[in-house]
Amino acid sequence: MPTNLLLAIRLPSSFPQSLARLLFENHWLLWGGVFIAAAAITWRGMTNANVRMRNVGALALLAVFFWVLLALFVQTPRERLIACHETLVEAAQQKQAGRIMRELSPDVRFGRWNFSDIQRTLAQRLADINITQNYIRLLKVHITGQTAVSDMNVWTDTRNFGGPIISYWRFHWQDQTAPGDWRVTQIQLLRINNTPMPPNSVLPSPH
Repeated sequence: MPTNLLLAIRLPSSFPQSLARLLFENHWLLWGGVFIAAAAITWRGMTNANVRMRNVGALALLAVFFWVLLALFVQTPRERLIACHETLVEAAQQKQAGRIMRELSPDVRFGRWNFSDIQRTLAQRLADINITQNYIRLLKVHITGQTAVSDMNVWTDTRNFGGPIISYWRFHWQDQTAPGDWRVTQIQLLRINNTPMPPNSVLPSPH
């Protein structure tokens, strides 16, 4: 789902999650299978002069088309949340501290840091670290109403630490009523490579 789609309809987090995933998230294999079957029925109806079969196939094709179109224009809470994680990881690689801060709630906590502490320290830490590659290896999200918890595993290539870093994060989220965006309320750094991080750990210094 393109996050920059201007006409996107954002489903609120109060919408039933299972129904949102079924109706509005991408199901390309299912859509492709239904499309092929409907096209075959339509073709068979046309070649056999079977009007009923042809109409059933055509209606199925039309239904698949509108289902795909609807799914592309509706952004589910889960899709919005996944997009937030992608923004965080991409912004870190591009050293865009301001972009990261826009994903955080004003009352966010990261270990002993509050919003002001994070804002004050983040830009300097990003400037000190030369990230050459940053991507999500694993992401699990669990949404409950207007709150969510996510676990993210990130692979980071950097020249500061002598090799790649695999970090494990847990985020707590709150879905805002307006403009309808998830915001981080708590950040936990769980592990770096094979080393568990103590409670209330913050961003490590590259020095």
